[in-house]
Amino acid sequence: MIDLSPQAEPNITIGLVVKEKYNLAAQCLERLYQYTSRPFKLVIVDSGYPDQYWQELEAVIDGREHVKVLKPGGYLTANESRNLVLQETRHGYVCLFENDTLVEDDWLAAMIAACDSATNSVVIPLLYEGPRENNQLHVDWQMGGVEIVSENNKQVRYIKHGGALKADYGKQGVVQTESIEIHVLFAMNETFQKLGKFDEFINTREHHDFALIAHQAGVPIVLQPEARMSFYHAPSLGIGEFEPWDYFWDFEKSIVSQKYLIGKWNLRNLPMSYPVVRAQQYRQHPLIWELFKSNALPLWIDDLVVPIDCFELVERQDGEVRLFVAGVHRLNLNGHAAIIISMMNGELTLGDIFLRLHECYTEAADRILKDIYDVSTALSEAGLLVSIPLPQPEAE
Repeated sequence: MIDLSPQAEPNITIGLVVKEKYNLAAQCLERLYQYTSRPFKLVIVDSGYPDQYWQELEAVIDGREHVKVLKPGGYLTANESRNLVLQETRHGYVCLFENDTLVEDDWLAAMIAACDSATNSVVIPLLYEGPRENNQLHVDWQMGGVEIVSENNKQVRYIKHGGALKADYGKQGVVQTESIEIHVLFAMNETFQKLGKFDEFINTREHHDFALIAHQAGVPIVLQPEARMSFYHAPSLGIGEFEPWDYFWDFEKSIVSQKYLIGKWNLRNLPMSYPVVRAQQYRQHPLIWELFKSNALPLWIDDLVVPIDCFELVERQDGEVRLFVAGVHRLNLNGHAAIIISMMNGELTLGDIFLRLHECYTEAADRILKDIYDVSTALSEAGLLVSIPLPQPEAE
């Protein structure tokens, strides 16, 4: 660990962490210094920076005070890096900042004002996706907070649909919200200590996990629309970024993370990580990414990236055994183009699967039903699944 801060520390700590890439890190840091008027302590976590991008960062921090660099070695998930930053913080305001987000003028004053007005809260900025002139907000519109209900004398959790989010994002002034993106999190150190460590086991759905942690701790999430920032997806990867990208967006780990979060929170409807991870895998190849976005990607390429028919049985905390849909179900309809169906819920009964597919693809309902029926029959014959009544498929 390299400590470059010889004088007394300011009461604001900004921790720069890696989520998925490095090529915007120096620009991100330059903007932080350019548009932040108050002094702050900077903690940079070196999560496997390639030499080129680390040298760019060093050029930005050269000669600056109140800088600490943490070099734990190897790649780290964003949550592991966030925890390292919090270990270096003892008091004051803390901002956990991903290195692909660009701030605008007066962002810090706005975040402090919101934090002071909403005691013991976590503040998030108004986050745009890409250039500000595109006016595209970066929000998980499907995420509308947490609901706890009792089923069979057991507490289970649901992620509520985010239908009311547009009203939240259309209001003036600081507003409490039930959705969160965690590219930038701002709070008093005491609030982060109350929330506890970020979960280091997961590599996807971190914002859902954090929302559930905040809900359980009774810590409100507030949106400060006066703090405007832009998050940038990777248009392409630079030198040395391909290996860490595969680490950060590891498909198998995303499946494990999905199952783990369902069990951790006794969740009924955690959105699938598969579509997100699949898209991120394609982003590292510009041509493949363009084909994917236009639905023109050859299936043999898709086969190289994701597994097919990933079904697995999971026993919940309440003892109930349900079918876990980890990936996709591919159907080839009479020689026509294959249909890729992404399951948006990570845990479904066989009946739920049939209803979801039947609603979305009624023209293929009989074929879909037969395939699912075959899977359920095989599981039942193996003694792994209690029989669930399903409509019988029509004979071919």
